[in-house]
Amino acid sequence: SDLIMIQPAENSFMLLDCGEGTLGQIVRFYGKIRAKSVVCNLKTIYISHLHADHHIGLIGLLNERQRLLQQAEVPLTEQKLLLFAPIQIQPWLNFYNERIENIAQAYTLIGNADMLEQPMLLHETRADLGIDAIGTCLVRHCPHSFGVSLRLPAPTGGNTPITITYSGDSMPCRDLVELGRNSTVLIHEATME
Repeated sequence: SDLIMIQPAENSFMLLDCGEGTLGQIVRFYGKIRAKSVVCNLKTIYISHLHADHHIGLIGLLNERQRLLQQAEVPLTEQKLLLFAPIQIQPWLNFYNERIENIAQAYTLIGNADMLEQPMLLHETRADLGIDAIGTCLVRHCPHSFGVSLRLPAPTGGNTPITITYSGDSMPCRDLVELGRNSTVLIHEATME
């Protein structure tokens, strides 16, 4: 998967999917020194579905972020990022946490399905993210595949919020059309189908 990252606020980065080599791509794009700051300020990761090319870089990235934040002596309570993903990713994360290395303090998991009915409003509870709201829909790919729409505040001097809609692999899908209607930016990966 290609690196798809947005910066909704000065000290907030968000990844849209996290394929193999994501950490290396961040280092190549930003350079070693700036990459450390980007990884430390990675506040949110969204995983669209559970095919490995969309999430296999997650654990390595969580580990490196945890290491950098501990080096910087950031309190544990401030280290967790928000991980939006199909809830079915939990057993894989639990297995790694219990058998290999502790990553439970690195993230808070929020199931993508929890945002199907109503978008999650973040502007009051997590203003530091720079994201006003996040909503999802099911898309036509494998089981538990989601599209996402992010509403960001209007840029300084503007009055229209920015909306970014992303789907990591999907056949044509009416729910995604509705979710992404009038988006500022649409990022739509597609399979052979």
